[in-house]
Amino acid sequence: MDIQNGICPFCGEEITVTENNILRSNTIRRNVYRCPKCENPILKCMGFGCRNFAAGGKIYDDNFCPECTKAIASAVPGILMTLLPFGGKFISKK
Repeated sequence: MDIQNGICPFCGEEITVTENNILRSNTIRRNVYRCPKCENPILKCMGFGCRNFAAGGKIYDDNFCPECTKAIASAVPGILMTLLPFGGKFISKK
């Protein structure tokens, strides 16, 4: 039985989803669940070790929960600044 606890990205509540909450069952992709509190579509977050949920949508499903999205966004400037000194070595001068 697939049971997961986590935070819903829509209502911000700590929730537990089970197979009874599945909206769309997928073999290759992630299952889409319905939040038991606000009834919005949610999916398991793809963040390594994260147990929260990502927002589901009609056209696009988020890959990460809001917490993981913020962590990734805050890490990007540091990564770019680390790589910046090396960027000039790979640009050919004509």
